[in-house]
Amino acid sequence: MVPAVADTCFLIDWARYRRRDILTKLLGKIVVTRHILDEIKSDLTLEYISYLITNNYLTIYPITTPVERIVMELASYAIHDPRVPRVDEPELYALAIGVVLGIPVLTENKGALRLAELHPRLSNLKVLGALEILEKAIKEELITTNRCIEPFIEYTVDTKHYFSRKRLENTVNRLKREGYCS
Repeated sequence: MVPAVADTCFLIDWARYRRRDILTKLLGKIVVTRHILDEIKSDLTLEYISYLITNNYLTIYPITTPVERIVMELASYAIHDPRVPRVDEPELYALAIGVVLGIPVLTENKGALRLAELHPRLSNLKVLGALEILEKAIKEELITTNRCIEPFIEYTVDTKHYFSRKRLENTVNRLKREGYCS
């Protein structure tokens, strides 16, 4: 199991998901910063965070000088490159910690995803969203289903998060081709 850094929106969505336990089964540890925790307001998400901390699944990473330097570099790049949508501070910290620790980042933030595509420092950083996590859970048989689309619909119903139609179709078709479901 490889730990991952999660941003706020990712944790908020997963707190609502009925199968949220698969996240810790896949990753073991989730890393966050106080910036990410400071954004959480809902009781449901706070309850989920408490569960993660109590069961030693969540680690709060300290802000260090190397992380701060990377955050400043990424923020400057995002400000000056019109191809990058807005990236908030918690997402910048998640990306920077992912670089420092060499672990994946969990986010659905379009700005963070675009920044990861464009910034040279992030070229080797694995950035995952719920789509990739659900696909991995199906492949590792943490989610069993006959119809490939069902877990993704279930996630959307629970979280109100809608996947890109093209990315969803590609993922479902790949799972079918590889024989995980029909």
